[in-house]
Amino acid sequence: MEGIDLVYTWCDSADPVWNARRLATMEAFDLVPDPAANAACRYAANDELRYSLRSAERCVPWVRRVFLVIADDATPPKWLRLDHRKLQIVRLGEILPDPSKPCFCSDAIEHRLAFIPGLSERYLLSNDDTFFARPLSPGFFYARDGYPFFRFAGERKPSGAAVYPTYVRMIENAAGLVREAFGGHCAHDLERAFVRYPHHNVDAYAKSDVLDAYERYARAIAPMYDYPFRRPEHVQRVLYAYDAIARGHGHFRLAVFRVKERRPWWKRLLRPGYADSLQFFGEGWRDGPAMLRKWRPGLFCFNDTERSSAEDRDWLRKTLSSLFPVPSSFEKEGA
Repeated sequence: MEGIDLVYTWCDSADPVWNARRLATMEAFDLVPDPAANAACRYAANDELRYSLRSAERCVPWVRRVFLVIADDATPPKWLRLDHRKLQIVRLGEILPDPSKPCFCSDAIEHRLAFIPGLSERYLLSNDDTFFARPLSPGFFYARDGYPFFRFAGERKPSGAAVYPTYVRMIENAAGLVREAFGGHCAHDLERAFVRYPHHNVDAYAKSDVLDAYERYARAIAPMYDYPFRRPEHVQRVLYAYDAIARGHGHFRLAVFRVKERRPWWKRLLRPGYADSLQFFGEGWRDGPAMLRKWRPGLFCFNDTERSSAEDRDWLRKTLSSLFPVPSSFEKEGA
């Protein structure tokens, strides 16, 4: 299998220039903070990128290059070695269809990542708050046929739509597009995917398939670049998983737990329980270390929320530092 790249999208509301433009754009569009679409926590950086890179260098050293996608006027982290041989900074103006329009919507940006110049045919997409927990091979992300595994989480229920209306609507928009494209006749695995939430962690893609799907659904995606923030009419990137599975160019997988208590004691000793991935929200952050020890996931994520306090974020930084204490080669010495 040829080289696999790793792509991060990143922003930091502590950047005064970038954040001033974000707030001015919100005012111009008469927006107020909305936890489901544009809450301040969506733009806060808790130094997670530093530790995510540490986890990547430790657990997926086979990654060919790392692309960090940031806004045109954003300043990269001061600790980051911009001259690192495996690192490339990508400005939004290089990949957005109309760089003159402001964009603060991660969903819109994710649709254009396959347009990164020099990106490998196979690439992983990670947010800065996602981490590699243990050594993983390319086979964790790609099957022997070269097509990616697309992992899905729990079933979507009406209660979820009430709590996350914008997010759920965007997923439903993606499902509707693929149903229409394939005439409503969907394979069993695709139907299983339609009723579940997309796995929120490091995702794998094949660039040629993403570009092909982008052109197929371009009319539905294009309006996203006329509005700079998340909104219910947008299309979630799970579109590419649905389309690939429908065409036989991707494999449905459940992000599963292997439960310790359901197996004989001797089997538990030989092979303890594990999880594909774990996700912790602000109110559940402090359960994270114990859960990581118990389940030994391949991936995990610490999601920020509007309820996270300054004390919570300080705890998160210290915890990540204890989980990944060894600086990576992407960090300036002493930074």
